[in-house]
Amino acid sequence: MRLVAFFTRHPTAANLLMVLITVFGVYAATQIRAQYLPDVVFERVDVSIPWDDASAEDVQDGIVAVASPSLLAVEGLSELSAVAREGGARFSLEFEPGWDIGRAMEDVEAALPSAASLPEAAETPAVSRAAWRDRVFDLVLAGDLPRDRLEELGEALQQELLRAGLTRVSLRGTTAPELSVTLSAARLAEHGLSLQQVADAIAQGARDSAAGETATGGVPVRVGQDRLSDDALAGLSLATATGRVTLGEIAAFERVEAGSGRAYFLEGVPAVVIGVERGEGGDALKIREAALDTARAFAARQSEPLEVAPMRDNASRIADRLAILADNAAFGLLLVLALLFVFLSPSAAIWVAGGIPVALAAGLGLLWLTGQSLNMISIFALLICLGIIVDDAIVVAESAEARHRQNGESRARAAERAARRMLGPILASTATTVVAFMSLMAVGGRFGDFMAAIPFTVAAVLLASLAECFLVLPHHLGHGFARLDRSWLAWPARAVNRGFDRMRAQLVAPLLRGLMSLRYAVLLVAVGATLQALLMVIERDVAWRFFVAPQQPMITANIAMRDDATRADTEAMLDELLRASNEVRADFAERHGADPVVTVLTEIGGGAGRGLASAEDKDADLLGAVTIELIEADDRPYATDAFVTAFEAALDRPPLLETFSFRAGRFGPGGDGLDIALYGDDPARLDAAAAALQAVLSQIPEITGLEDDLTLAGTAQSLRLNGYGEALGFTEAAIAAELRARLQGVEATTWQEGAQTGRIEVRLPEGALGAAYLDEILLPSPEGRWVTLAEIVTLEPSPALGTIRSTAGQAVVRVTGEISTEDPDLAETLLERIETVELPRIAAAFGTGYALQGLAAQEAQFLSDAAIGFGVCLLMIYMVLALVLGHWVRPLSIMAVIPVGVTGVVWGHYWWDMPLSIFSAVGFIGLSGIIVNDSIVLITAIDERMRRVEPRAAIIGAVSERLRPVLLTTLTTVLGLAPLLFETSTQAEFLKPMVLTLCSGLVFGFAIVLLVVPALVAIQLDLAAAWRRVAGRRPARDRMA
Repeated sequence: MRLVAFFTRHPTAANLLMVLITVFGVYAATQIRAQYLPDVVFERVDVSIPWDDASAEDVQDGIVAVASPSLLAVEGLSELSAVAREGGARFSLEFEPGWDIGRAMEDVEAALPSAASLPEAAETPAVSRAAWRDRVFDLVLAGDLPRDRLEELGEALQQELLRAGLTRVSLRGTTAPELSVTLSAARLAEHGLSLQQVADAIAQGARDSAAGETATGGVPVRVGQDRLSDDALAGLSLATATGRVTLGEIAAFERVEAGSGRAYFLEGVPAVVIGVERGEGGDALKIREAALDTARAFAARQSEPLEVAPMRDNASRIADRLAILADNAAFGLLLVLALLFVFLSPSAAIWVAGGIPVALAAGLGLLWLTGQSLNMISIFALLICLGIIVDDAIVVAESAEARHRQNGESRARAAERAARRMLGPILASTATTVVAFMSLMAVGGRFGDFMAAIPFTVAAVLLASLAECFLVLPHHLGHGFARLDRSWLAWPARAVNRGFDRMRAQLVAPLLRGLMSLRYAVLLVAVGATLQALLMVIERDVAWRFFVAPQQPMITANIAMRDDATRADTEAMLDELLRASNEVRADFAERHGADPVVTVLTEIGGGAGRGLASAEDKDADLLGAVTIELIEADDRPYATDAFVTAFEAALDRPPLLETFSFRAGRFGPGGDGLDIALYGDDPARLDAAAAALQAVLSQIPEITGLEDDLTLAGTAQSLRLNGYGEALGFTEAAIAAELRARLQGVEATTWQEGAQTGRIEVRLPEGALGAAYLDEILLPSPEGRWVTLAEIVTLEPSPALGTIRSTAGQAVVRVTGEISTEDPDLAETLLERIETVELPRIAAAFGTGYALQGLAAQEAQFLSDAAIGFGVCLLMIYMVLALVLGHWVRPLSIMAVIPVGVTGVVWGHYWWDMPLSIFSAVGFIGLSGIIVNDSIVLITAIDERMRRVEPRAAIIGAVSERLRPVLLTTLTTVLGLAPLLFETSTQAEFLKPMVLTLCSGLVFGFAIVLLVVPALVAIQLDLAAAWRRVAGRRPARDRMA
């Protein structure tokens, strides 16, 4: 109280504080980092165990099955998944939110089986912690140049970006230097050599080695000579069974050409891609600007024509969202100011509205001090705060004006007393709002991480608003623009106030007297309206759609060719993708009058986006992708899905195409709209079940991008050593190692060439690995005798798996896809049909289990966590109210408006034809704290009057007194948010459910506060009087007449 009086009376303290807050906020705005999404802490530990030469089945049996039981027992573990593939296993361990990952890594290392329990050839497990990476954008450098020259320029640009202070830049689309040394099987047999022996000889002699330093001067002495050139390698001498020969006499050399690995093309022009990411504490907007400036300056200095094109530009979307914030803040401020001029004096209206930028500035300062960032979610929260932060100031200003006008108090005295009187109720209302939003912290999982910025931002801004309301505003109200209040600008407020006085006397007071007599009927109507709203949700008159991710203007199409295809076939398929995209592009441009495409990037040698899970073990030459960036959704009348559908329909699919997947980019953590896990013990059955499920789902037009993550390696030949082979001294392990070397080659040595790591590989010629190769292969025995493979082993064909995935020790295959969100009701119906009809039928037919993952699993977790959070929210609100009101039962009258508020939320979504969603639920939790604010002030006023007059008169008088501030706070909040509700930008689409929840809930809450709360107070007094009569005590004064 003394602090409020000091700032109100002191001639400069309030203004100095306001200036300091504003300067601090402006400075914080220049320092706070901007990024696309909030930082996410990964509670995940990864374990990798290599095992060369082992098949996926052997890895599953020898590593995954052995290690899983002990890893499942690690404390704090929430989920264990494993991938067994040829050459090793990978485990992913996810821990409970907030778990100490340092301790988790120690526990995982301790739980891993000892070397004696693992296969002898398995390497030491490597344990690492998962890291969060935040992409700023991809920088494409393109030019019609020789590939090796373009790669050279790409490496030079990468170095310039590093010198410019950008620490996370990765270059893609360059070919690592590689020298292939090929020897025929006949030559190997002739000289009694193996590929491994040749590789060892190259590793020993191809690189010069250090022999130490001289005694004086420390000059290194080196022996041998650099033998990386073809001529030098050709002269390398090898000892063989027939004598010494040079490598050039028995081998051929081939350098890998640039562009033969992963290669990119921008609109058909050769390109390289530099990924730019934000490091911890980095500012995405500043990083983007620095990267683009550096790249454009670099391109301008080159003699060759180069094009610099940004793609997947997340940073620009931050700028777009900030522009939306600025536009809506300005428009909302104008609306609020206009409304305040209608209800308050000009000086009060100006100072109340002026508190908005001051509170926002202080809120930004608090966010910066606590290490928060400006991201898509915190900006969203700032937008939500626009309509809320003036509520406290309106209550104080309206009370001060009423005391000045009705009681004749001076402005300064009225402002100070109004601030003192409203301090308790406003502290309570701010606390309930902050508590409501902070209860969102109970939501875990990916959505919990995603939304964590909302409660922090709201709390920071509301606390800043509270300080402005009691330390700055009263001084301005007490020493305001008195002349302005006597000018023509004050006539709207004077006219409205006169009208309000008449309405209170002639309409509100008689209405309230009637409602007091019908208080039980009012309660029944409120309960009936709430039940009817819930019935609308149950019967789907108002649809539920958990998360509708805003579509991004990115499309990715990934392809995988059959194993008998070649790189040329992949290139031809990419040409077909480009042809189809150009056809659809021209069609859309003709129909809609604007070119829909910004850039088209094709690539060979890998996948775009998340790629194809089922193609992880494929030859890179058989993989390709096209990424299409469309114009922003605000500039076109059709959804990204419409372009995807047309693109897919225009594509010709050749016989050599094995798998393809089209996906539209989306914002947020939602994952796949359709994600089904099939469980079982037999991977072959899982493969058949996944194929059957995809066959059913592919008949549904609304489902696109279907794929599974089971990798089949075709037919394998299982080798069993026979007695003759054992007699000759062969072992199955030695035969497997030799066959692997001959089929895949042997790496001899590596060297560093700039930023690239080059390698020398020894292999058989491409044409030598025909269908009959296994029948003709000759192997040397330990005694030096050459025999065919068929003489010493038995070959048994069997289906081979390239990858085996498991969760909690059980094999699993996931079928994923996207469901069109154009019609939420249809999407919900399709999911229900898949879950209740298709999945049980397929599971019964193939003997598998199933579970819905992705969005469905996240929805279940969110609803469970949100229910807990809402319960905590109600408990904390009750405790705050009980503390402020000093009463055990009275808080229930205030909190009763919360469930009744559901009616306004449901009807609001019904009228706007908008499905309820996760952000509607988040909005309702926040609304729970906001909707009680006016009730707190009203109950406080009723209690004050009941000390002087009988209860009925106290209720009627308090409601009449609080009518104007309740109407003002409701309208200012709604008008502050209304611009967002009518915002046409797709950047704001996902905000609308929460905005609509707050607006419709508050509008309906206005009626609740003025009608239902008085009825509840009256009923509570009836019950208290009845209890006293039963107890035999004399009824107190608070008995209703």
